Amino acid sequence: MDAICTATAQVLLAEGYDGVTTNRVAERAGVSIGTLYQYFGNKEALIGGLVDREFDRFFERLVTYLELPIDTSVEATVTAYVRATLKVHLEHAALYQALAEQLRAAGWHALEALWQGRCIELVELSLTARPALIGGRDPGPVAFALTHAVHAVLLHAALDRPALLASAGFADSVVALIVGCLQGSAGPAAP
Repeated sequence: MDAICTATAQVLLAEGYDGVTTNRVAERAGVSIGTLYQYFGNKEALIGGLVDREFDRFFERLVTYLELPIDTSVEATVTAYVRATLKVHLEHAALYQALAEQLRAAGWHALEALWQGRCIELVELSLTARPALIGGRDPGPVAFALTHAVHAVLLHAALDRPALLASAGFADSVVALIVGCLQGSAGPAAP
């Protein structure tokens, strides 16, 4: 399966979404079309399998930053997380951009919802273990707001201004966004 996902990524990057066919991917992976169909029934399943693999790889790398010692400062925790996230994005920039463009074009909201759900779950677990980070607020809504805000910023940077992802100023801005959310007041601002 991994060889097929790798071949899917290679074809997607070399030939674009229209170039991804089961025959082309099977040829690139060095497997028979019958073997490919045992795992992936069509082009959409190939792309879905690739997305699933990349989700797993991404979260494996990030989970270590969400498990930093509880006494690690807010800024140090957030900075480590943001830099790790950006590093993963930069290491796989072309592939992630191609997948993001395809997800946007195909309207695959279910895959994006899966991504968001996994992120929210990890962030909420991390915040639950560190209630002082959010001043005793309910970690669920904080994790939801934070995850969606950061995801939107990273997605739009990757799609619209990819050079920003390598900018120290961009990383600092994302850190400030997250720290501001974590340290925000528990109630609405006074008028």
